[in-house]
Amino acid sequence: MLAVVKKEVAKREQSAQIYTDAGAEDRAQAELSEAAVLRGFLPREASSYEIEMAVAEILETLGNDLVEQSGRAIGAIMSQLKTRLENFDSRAAVQVIRRELGL
Repeated sequence: MLAVVKKEVAKREQSAQIYTDAGAEDRAQAELSEAAVLRGFLPREASSYEIEMAVAEILETLGNDLVEQSGRAIGAIMSQLKTRLENFDSRAAVQVIRRELGL
């Protein structure tokens, strides 16, 4: 359910950008208003600090074996983040993971 609402918010934000680029500000505003209403159904998004702390804890538990395999490590960490944090920006999480892994 959460993923569907997040996807709909992203669609409306993307549509708003397209309308803005086309000069249709009224339609862009309508899309942004709908996105704001949908965002009201989402739980608070985890802060970057919360993401960093969760990633650090997960890396500690995974150990060096998996960390050395960066692709598998990112997948494993993202999987565990989804169970620990109810709502987070996955792009920001991947950036934190890559930074922590030295990639």
